[in-house]
Amino acid sequence: MLSSLYPIAELVAVCTAAVTGVLAAAEIRADIFGAMVLGCTTAFGGGIVRDLLLGVTPPSALRDPMLLTVTAIVSLVVFMLEYCFGDKAAGAAVARESSRHEQLLNALDALSLSMFVIVGIDAAMAAGYDDNAFLMIFVGVITGVGGGLLRDVMIRRVPVILQKRIYALAALLGAVIDVYLSKLGCARELSAVAAVGFILIIRYLSVRFLWNLPRYPKD
Repeated sequence: MLSSLYPIAELVAVCTAAVTGVLAAAEIRADIFGAMVLGCTTAFGGGIVRDLLLGVTPPSALRDPMLLTVTAIVSLVVFMLEYCFGDKAAGAAVARESSRHEQLLNALDALSLSMFVIVGIDAAMAAGYDDNAFLMIFVGVITGVGGGLLRDVMIRRVPVILQKRIYALAALLGAVIDVYLSKLGCARELSAVAAVGFILIIRYLSVRFLWNLPRYPKD
């Protein structure tokens, strides 16, 4: 079990996910409360769905006010930084700022995705399902993509997992690597690090080289 790494991985995952939620809130010009809601939803959405699937009620996010408080504070700080120092110029400057936001979102999304996958798998193990590889992989992927999916739906954007950059597939393959390396006797910490590294590399390469899965052609 990730007895020592689990809290750190979870903290990194929820904080980076919260940042992506707040940055995405800029697309709909959300107010400060809306930005914080999007930040917390992105951070905890996948974990809440995971806990409900595992029969863990109330979900862990609602039983640990400290983690929720930290996430809300992170969301507030990011919003204030964007509000005070965001580029409000017009024309090319806005385009450059938009590009920087997208790059930052991609980087943070990749980090939170990889961390959430291993956190989800570890939660399934802790719930007593360490003999069920399918369930561990499934809840790992749900934990990874759930928050981002809810974020995109809330801002009325086509979810990333449905259209580009090998997002959910990276989470799925990373979860498979984590689970089966563990089953082959690899130390849990090493299998988790291998999964995180794989997801980060795949996400970076897919963004860098514009990799996409085959999709329906435009009309």
